[in-house]
Amino acid sequence: MVDGAPGLLANLPLACLTLNQDGFICKANASAENLFRRSRRNLKGQSLGSLFPGAQALQDLFDTAITHASGASSPEIKIDSPYLGRLNVSAHLSPMGDQEWILILINALDESAVVRAANSKARSGSLSAMAGMLAHEIKNPLAAIQGAAQLMADHSPDMAHLIVGEIHRISKLLNTLELFSSPQDVDIGVVNIHEVLDEVVSTAKLSFGNEVRFIEDYDPSLPPVCANPHVLHRVLLNLIKNACEACVEVRGVVRLKTRICAHERRQIKGAQALSSAPISLSVIDNGRGIEPSMRARLFDAFVSTKNQGQGLGLAYVAEAVASMGGQIDFSS
Repeated sequence: MVDGAPGLLANLPLACLTLNQDGFICKANASAENLFRRSRRNLKGQSLGSLFPGAQALQDLFDTAITHASGASSPEIKIDSPYLGRLNVSAHLSPMGDQEWILILINALDESAVVRAANSKARSGSLSAMAGMLAHEIKNPLAAIQGAAQLMADHSPDMAHLIVGEIHRISKLLNTLELFSSPQDVDIGVVNIHEVLDEVVSTAKLSFGNEVRFIEDYDPSLPPVCANPHVLHRVLLNLIKNACEACVEVRGVVRLKTRICAHERRQIKGAQALSSAPISLSVIDNGRGIEPSMRARLFDAFVSTKNQGQGLGLAYVAEAVASMGGQIDFSS
């Protein structure tokens, strides 16, 4: 990469490759390693044709840029990688001088994840304020109603029992709402994610997941994570419960996978610099998946696919993960 640019391009959160005039890769940054799941040494010297044997549109884009000696872009190219399967990317090719070109590839899944994360962050402030106001304003009259129900128990026990039962149901909902109004700055410490997972899986096997087969696909070499253990426990409990409930129509299988993302770098809450090698945790079920109409609103409050669902579980999860400096996304 040209003088003055190596530091900038090496740290870009976009997959960047430099190519020579013949379309062979000269250099690759960390994001390119992460996208292609291959090391820079392995990528170097590869041609576009060998890296993406089915991506004629990408080769045509390069040929056009070479012919006109100018930059070229395509908003959507479908490429088949023998390592990753099919990818939908937008491609941007620009000359860099000295007969070198820079190719920037943006995975369509990454773009949608960024949009979802931005929307979630924008909603979190208003959701917290609304939750705190609702919980405070509703709990006071509920206490008065419960007192009145107790007084009428001698005259109409069935009605009193019904009222008290509904009050308990609403109180439970308000307790969940209050979680959203908690301070955004939760106490962060060093946590062994596998210990928390073991606790949650044990709980699941004794209750809602007693008929589900759990596959624990863990990387035992992972370092501790920076999180709040109680918040992380509740996050994992919500995710695993959702996974178990998603596969009621089949013999349920829930796979829990932990990995280290060796080439990713992110800004972790409270850190002074970018943190490399963040840990990823995947909760994978064999259910029917998420309806396309629900995907854009999956982490919104009061949105649920369940008949009796309150639509607060995943909204809380998204808020809690963000409060610990993490990021959540999904695929279906």
